Amino acid sequence: MSVSDFNVRITLLTPKIEVDDIGNRRNKWDKFYECYASVSEIKPNEKEGRAVVYDDTQLSFTIRYSKEVSYLESTKLRVIFQNRKYEVIGIDYMHYQNKLIKIHTKRVEKWSK
Repeated sequence: MSVSDFNVRITLLTPKIEVDDIGNRRNKWDKFYECYASVSEIKPNEKEGRAVVYDDTQLSFTIRYSKEVSYLESTKLRVIFQNRKYEVIGIDYMHYQNKLIKIHTKRVEKWSK
């Protein structure tokens, strides 16, 4: 892939546990890494139910391999793209050649736990 293919900015989030003054624990998603990516649409999908349209679009983001993203886990990663939330379905390390990583995602309104 050429440099011009990486034309959109994405933010990768990882979970962090915060503890308040009295010891309550709370999960929070913190910005982990920001980079340029190439986007391809896997499956556009909109569902209707009770006069509400649900957008379950699946996108695939291709990013360059680097030391910071060499150990990603799909269960501990979220993506923000164009101010929309995407849950990670899977991560493909592209034949382990240490060149590209493909992140398969699904659009969501709220994060699941």
